[in-house]
Amino acid sequence: MTDQYPIGDPVAALAAALAALRDEVAELAEELRGEDSRRTEQVNKLTGRVSEIASGLGRLLKREETANPAAWWWPRLKSEEAGERWRQLFGWVDEVIYDRNPEEARMLRPCWFRHTDVVDILTAVHVAWQWAYESENSSSTETAYWQLRWFTDGMQRVGKLLESCDRGHSQPSEPRRPSDDEVTRFIRGEEEQRQRATTSG
Repeated sequence: MTDQYPIGDPVAALAAALAALRDEVAELAEELRGEDSRRTEQVNKLTGRVSEIASGLGRLLKREETANPAAWWWPRLKSEEAGERWRQLFGWVDEVIYDRNPEEARMLRPCWFRHTDVVDILTAVHVAWQWAYESENSSSTETAYWQLRWFTDGMQRVGKLLESCDRGHSQPSEPRRPSDDEVTRFIRGEEEQRQRATTSG
């Protein structure tokens, strides 16, 4: 199993150690049948070590996931991944734009997610936000740069694109978020469309 992992990779080392300990625990558990309490204590100790290593592995994997958030390109996403990314983007727009930045929220129309150019910009701004606020490799200056550059420029671009929306949508006087039902139906439609494309292809 260890051959699957590159030498020097701390996550790989933990995974290999965890696999070896699990095998050892399994062997001892088999031998334990009919043995004394001393062997039971040995197995319990090894089980504790396995749990500690598994916990450390989980923390390292979590750090790797948040260390360098990656952007995605919508046309290449499969059905299931697209659905997850949509939920991620909708949640971020709610939390960061609608809840924390009311002036920028006024630039959004309830139909923003139906405009591919707007979606691409918001996706890029979202990934930049992840880097600034969630990455362990970020610094305090990254958050300021995101606020003063990426978010400001991105929302100005979004506002201009939605100003020229000629698809029959009306602009409400106050910012309105798409309803939960509307979001759910849209994501389901996106998943089904991508699934059909994959099947026919």
